[in-house]
Amino acid sequence: FVLKLARSNHWFMPSFEWTGLPHTDPVHITSTNLPALESFQVDLADYYPEDTISCLGDVDVRPALWICPPKWSHALPTFQSYWVPVFELNRAVAAAVAQRIPFFVEYERQGQSQRFALGADGAISGDTTLAEPIPSWKRFLFRFRSYHVDYDFCRH
Repeated sequence: FVLKLARSNHWFMPSFEWTGLPHTDPVHITSTNLPALESFQVDLADYYPEDTISCLGDVDVRPALWICPPKWSHALPTFQSYWVPVFELNRAVAAAVAQRIPFFVEYERQGQSQRFALGADGAISGDTTLAEPIPSWKRFLFRFRSYHVDYDFCRH
């Protein structure tokens, strides 16, 4: 599903309010060193052959082919900020906290800049609700893709 500003882009599930989860609360991921968030979205245009990039440039088209892979095993892509429902931020943060992987993520939520971090000593700073585990059935049932508020396209 792509969730854009509190609305699904799928006709068969126009709302997620019945779940009791704050899916519709968008967060803007602005900086992170957590691999799960760094590779949450990948621009495959980074892998285009040079002649393809050149041809696109000749017609004044910026190359872009965004995907949200379930796992990314290649070199980490160049990070670009993106929006995602808070559910996916919670998923990534809770998994990293459970594995005790030190990291940080800076994001904007409801117009406020925020930062969550897990130190090497296990100290947590930021909104601790993000570290709360998501029940397995909800992790299985819900998976959301990133989006950009200025562009209206699906990232598969």
